[in-house]
Amino acid sequence: MLRTRLFYGLLTLILLLWSVGAAGLLLVRDANQRFEERLQENYPAIKAARGIRAVTSTINSRYLPPLASEAPAVPLDRAMYDRLREDMLSRMDTLSGDERRDERWREMVERLQVAYDAYFAGYETLFNDPPQDRAGRAGLLEMVSSQSQRLTDLSENVISLAEEK
Repeated sequence: MLRTRLFYGLLTLILLLWSVGAAGLLLVRDANQRFEERLQENYPAIKAARGIRAVTSTINSRYLPPLASEAPAVPLDRAMYDRLREDMLSRMDTLSGDERRDERWREMVERLQVAYDAYFAGYETLFNDPPQDRAGRAGLLEMVSSQSQRLTDLSENVISLAEEK
């Protein structure tokens, strides 16, 4: 009789622990599925925004040092610039093509597009009509540097918005 009571008491505890464990596993599996869905939805935007920072860094490290020095005798090679600009354009298309986003997202991408246009307008000036005097080169350097920082800040904002969703 005592053994039977102990058995039923322990069986109840075992069933209770098993059901709590099973419920925990179901909750973890559901959370994992929701995380995977969010990752599939937001990862392309995060990857594109991080890539914008990498591309601007690459372009700046290649073309800003010659701009900071005296005017070169030969024009700068723009092959790498053209390739990276196309890469950045595809990243911008990825960000602007995401129709599932809200108004804040569209506003941030529009601001990023304005900064993108100003950034590359500075580089087009460098390649097509480079300033020869030190003041003109310093002004262009300042403009490109500020637009580069603006692109970096706005891409960080885009990453934050994508992670919020």
